[in-house]
Amino acid sequence: MQTLHSANVDINALRTIYRSNSKARFIFESLASRHNKRTITTVGSLFSVLSLAGYDISHKDIVEFFKQLENLNCGKYISGYIRGKVNEQARFLWDVSLVKVGKVATDQKRL
Repeated sequence: MQTLHSANVDINALRTIYRSNSKARFIFESLASRHNKRTITTVGSLFSVLSLAGYDISHKDIVEFFKQLENLNCGKYISGYIRGKVNEQARFLWDVSLVKVGKVATDQKRL
């Protein structure tokens, strides 16, 4: 797994997304609070975690978030569409630590 610096992740863009998008803020805060080193996050599992925590978020919101992270070199979004709807198996393959992405975006960790 690469560091945020070696993967050329745009830290300022992560922080801008965090400040400007309330749905992304939920996700970043969830990532920052984790303690695991998972390399794959499914849309379905993240949706379940956030929904159980009481956040108002949709599968579509999570997919849009993952696509933004892909554009920032954090990893790769793998589509899981079936009949035009997001499948639970749609997923994000992390190239960098998901915890570090969350902590840097929420300004809990400086590089």
